[in-house]
Amino acid sequence: LKTVDSLGLGSLAGRGVKLHSVLPSAKAKDAFVTMRLLHTRALPIVDESGRLISQISASDLSLIFDQD
Repeated sequence: LKTVDSLGLGSLAGRGVKLHSVLPSAKAKDAFVTMRLLHTRALPIVDESGRLISQISASDLSLIFDQD
């Protein structure tokens, strides 16, 4: 199996590619709008120092609409 590094993943920021993320204080609606505009299905959630905390994905929409 190849490593993440050997596949060139996780290193796009070093090549001038803008990486998108959201802060935990972001409204879920804004995160979903960002995903739609970027044509992506998930975004990392990072703290103020840029450290990964979690992620939000399109499937998380079910948490909003499946509440009784």
